[in-house]
Amino acid sequence: MLVAALLLAGFGLVPLASGTSAQADPVASSDFAQPLVNGYGADPEIYQQDGKYVMMYSFDIVDPSRAATKDIWAKVSDSLAGLNSAPLTYIYSLEAGHGTKFASGWMVHDGGYWYMYGIGDAETPNQIEVIRSEGDDILGPYHFLATISNHTSPTGVGYAFFPIVVNGQFYATETGDNDHSIYIAPMNGPTSMAGGWTKIAQATAPWECANGRCIDEGTNIYIRNGIIYDIFSAGGYESPDYCVGMLTASVSANLTDPASWTKSNNCVISRNDSAGVYGPGSAGWFTATDGTPWVVYHVKTTTDINFYGGDRRLEASPVTFDGSGNPNFGTPQSINSWRALPGLDPGIRKYEAESATLAGGAQVRGATSASGGQYVGGIDVPGASKVTFPDVYANWTGKHTFRVYYANHSGGPSKQAITVNGAAAGTVSYAETGAWGLSTRAIRWTSHWICRPDRTPSLSAPHRVMQSSIG
Repeated sequence: MLVAALLLAGFGLVPLASGTSAQADPVASSDFAQPLVNGYGADPEIYQQDGKYVMMYSFDIVDPSRAATKDIWAKVSDSLAGLNSAPLTYIYSLEAGHGTKFASGWMVHDGGYWYMYGIGDAETPNQIEVIRSEGDDILGPYHFLATISNHTSPTGVGYAFFPIVVNGQFYATETGDNDHSIYIAPMNGPTSMAGGWTKIAQATAPWECANGRCIDEGTNIYIRNGIIYDIFSAGGYESPDYCVGMLTASVSANLTDPASWTKSNNCVISRNDSAGVYGPGSAGWFTATDGTPWVVYHVKTTTDINFYGGDRRLEASPVTFDGSGNPNFGTPQSINSWRALPGLDPGIRKYEAESATLAGGAQVRGATSASGGQYVGGIDVPGASKVTFPDVYANWTGKHTFRVYYANHSGGPSKQAITVNGAAAGTVSYAETGAWGLSTRAIRWTSHWICRPDRTPSLSAPHRVMQSSIG
């Protein structure tokens, strides 16, 4: 006998706002956990489009058959709380004749297209490849656009090539490998350099020299009220004193003039010993669904000098501005802590099984260990027992994740068939839990799609998700 506790719909699945149903409104989470994504994390990239968050990954181990390449993948969610459980979505791999690996750099959105920049060949680090989306969708599809044929690095060899667009003008920023300083150069649009490099930041202060390595590297900008806020990493990434610094400039200034840029006097995001997190770095801006600015960055969980980087985890936090336009980035939080979700973020929605439509012997039962003191049992008649959630829908087309919390003391595995709008969408198998009562064990189910006719923020008809006993 399978005891279904509740269905937790990931990716911010939400109930229909109007209409009739036997199902009660689900309970939405109001916060998300740090780390943002479980396990190792470094150099995060988050973008937001049409109410969904997209976290880009550059992997060569997701699919062993593609081990010779470095493919681009993404986690997609309409809630920050859903990124952790989101499945990986394949985005792009370098096309034939354009290098051997696409090591992701950064993305810009301009003129109705998304541009992604990366190193096209690991043996030729100056070879910058550009890919472009077919249209305005950040998830692509993408195709090779061009190699920046007239690109040369500022000090012979460079890294951290980040394009930026200010007032419609493309610029390239890059870190010189020899002097570890940040340079900027104008571009003729997205695929061609237009001028030489100018150094705009060089590590000179103690806070820029963690572990004795004086480094300023990376670029990520946010523009507000005519001011460019450019955050970068300072020092050796292996150190607990690694931190985030900031450059500012006016959007009307000559950005290739070093005098146009002002560097912060200290770290703007730094270690938080009381929380047990250290070395914040590789910070990037993103805009939350309510329009507010946020940053995502990695932190170290140890004070070890760790060049491997396996102690890094991801955090995200809001940014506020004072009356003078100075940003406040807050401080990193401890691992396993919680932070409030931004406004308009739907969170993760929890649907209680006892509020679903039941059939075939499935019935509501009481248990003090169950959420709300109730659960659904008796889901054990193949082809007849059903638990139907009639009002589940998503804000965008794509693959979404459900979790089912359950207990199973039947003496062996139990299975349920899943249907979405009457169409078969796979099965889930529940392992024996060894005891009655509500289990904390959860099954993640991702082998289905919930679709909408478009990607606009407006909501469509609900989707009917049903679990049926099959043994």
